[in-house]
Amino acid sequence: MPDRTEWTGQKACSRCGKTAATMFGPASKEGPGATYGVYAGDLRPLGPGFCDCRKEKQLLRMRGQNRVRPEEGRTHEAKYRLADEIKTTESGVVLRRICALRDIRRWSVRSGDFGGWVESESNLSQDGDAWIDENAMVYGDAQVSENAQVYGDAEIYGNAKVYDNARVYEDAKVCGDAEVYGDALVRGNATVGGNATVGGNATVGGNARIGGGARIGGGAVVGENARVGGNAAVSGVACLVGDAVVYSSADYLVFRNSWSSYRWFTYTRSNKMWRVGCFYGTGEDLIKKAYADSGKSGRCYEAIVRAVAEIESATAEEEGAE
Repeated sequence: MPDRTEWTGQKACSRCGKTAATMFGPASKEGPGATYGVYAGDLRPLGPGFCDCRKEKQLLRMRGQNRVRPEEGRTHEAKYRLADEIKTTESGVVLRRICALRDIRRWSVRSGDFGGWVESESNLSQDGDAWIDENAMVYGDAQVSENAQVYGDAEIYGNAKVYDNARVYEDAKVCGDAEVYGDALVRGNATVGGNATVGGNATVGGNARIGGGARIGGGAVVGENARVGGNAAVSGVACLVGDAVVYSSADYLVFRNSWSSYRWFTYTRSNKMWRVGCFYGTGEDLIKKAYADSGKSGRCYEAIVRAVAEIESATAEEEGAE
């Protein structure tokens, strides 16, 4: 085993042709000037085609530069490093691209792959499989941790947190003090802000806006141009789409088709619209479509639509009396 204090040199990679710093040991059974690196913690000779990005990783290991010491004083091997490439956001925040120091199989990331952008290492945990990829940006006091993934052109900023197995992608934004966790998905041009949370198996997409103290969970879906705020709790199998506005849990109703398909469907009070499978429209349009399918289906949907109309009327009268 050569003494690493003796090592110095330059070598061109036979794969990419780039010249990179390497460390050479003295003549040995591997041949004169054998090149060494680290595999699974052991010092071993490297092949002639060891590309420069991998050399860089191995050199970092040799120098101990890829070991971090978190606040609690624990020492562990880093998952990524900050590369030299920088970019500046529209608000003037300087970001640096990340580079993987180990494979992350969950997200098909290999050691040496470049990822997305962060303002500092506090934005992406060195633990777990959390990863920021493509052109995604995380900055401010925002944090991505555990096994979460942020990719596409997504942005996480402010004091927002994305963790567990959550994914934020495409052009979505998570900001303020919002949190996305569980197996939740935030995508499209959706924005989650304020003190809102999105968890469970919920999906937020389209141009949806989630804010205030709203809580989206279960298997709920919020999409298109829907707005959810206040202290609304949207969960279970609720589906809020179109231009629905929900500021309390009383602003929508969920029903189950118990006579044929057994699927769930949603009524939103702000626009008096129904979402049933692929259908989205008024109560009258729903009744017509249901009768076209079968007399039984028509009668059942009509009963529910008429009942909701009665509830709306009674609620309006009571609110007017107050």
